[in-house]
Amino acid sequence: MTSKSSFGAFVQEKRRAAGMTQRQLASELFVTESAVSKWERGLSYPDISVVSALARAVGVSEGELFNASENRESRIVESQARSYRRWRTAILWTTMVFLGAGLISSLIVNLSVQHIISWAWVVLAAVLILASVTVLPLLVVRHRGWITASSALASTVLLLVTVRALYGGSFLTVSVASLLFVAGLAALIPLARSESLPIRLQPHRLLLATGLGSIWLLGYLLVVVGKVGQITSYLPTIVPLVLIGLAPLWTAVVVWRYLPAARTIRTAVIPVVMAAYTWVAGPLVDAVLSGGGIVVRNADLALWTAPVRERNVSAIVAASFLVLAAVSVTLSFIRRGAMHRVEPSIPENVAR
Repeated sequence: MTSKSSFGAFVQEKRRAAGMTQRQLASELFVTESAVSKWERGLSYPDISVVSALARAVGVSEGELFNASENRESRIVESQARSYRRWRTAILWTTMVFLGAGLISSLIVNLSVQHIISWAWVVLAAVLILASVTVLPLLVVRHRGWITASSALASTVLLLVTVRALYGGSFLTVSVASLLFVAGLAALIPLARSESLPIRLQPHRLLLATGLGSIWLLGYLLVVVGKVGQITSYLPTIVPLVLIGLAPLWTAVVVWRYLPAARTIRTAVIPVVMAAYTWVAGPLVDAVLSGGGIVVRNADLALWTAPVRERNVSAIVAASFLVLAAVSVTLSFIRRGAMHRVEPSIPENVAR
């Protein structure tokens, strides 16, 4: 605790700021007026059992009372925390009231017009979606993102099921599959950065996320094609096209994670791979769709009619990737040379 004189002056200042006399303060603390006078004159300290009540009476914290000074930063933080809690409570109750009022109004109108609850179920599902992204984040403390996203996804599926039950249609399977596909891809992003995987799997997080995403994509396409009812005729075409489309992604992941080279080299290798992919992807896709062999046509920048036009575009894109790779390598050598130039030389006697 600070000196008696500083403590006494601080208590006197805060007592007067609170609009209290020494007698009123003494009465509130159940001590004598003489005791308060001695504190303020710097003749004695209050008993430890009175400190908490004294701090409350003069409107300061116990720490501020012991230090005989205001902790302004702490007060600002406490004020901001109180403002946030008030704002959060106001937003929470306002949103709940509006959502509840909208739902009740829909029920009343639905019953008044049709004498049954029909389209009001759609409103209920929509209200649940809104509550998932507005009210729920204010109520949940732990795992807020996962719980909010899961609730919004479940509410959206409920909305689709409700619309299907009320009005029919063949959209439900594809719509739900699309939602689950997007949600699954979004869930793979934290997996690629997760630190909770077993130690042996930690170095392969990106590869695992890419593999699961690829399987998820193939499953989604199979569901869509199955809904069309021609899975047996489309399957021999879909799988090769998916593999061709995912090839650059898998190549980039493998090169970036497993190629035993410096980062600058890996950064340069990926554009080279993309250049090769750009040149062969078109003929591969044409071969899958036509069922024939792979035909690689030459580019001719002087001729821009089909099908040479597509090869010209592929050649330009591939050349752009090669230029990008060359620029990356050049910049890495320039950076490395600059680092060697600024390295301090070690005196010969120190090296020995």
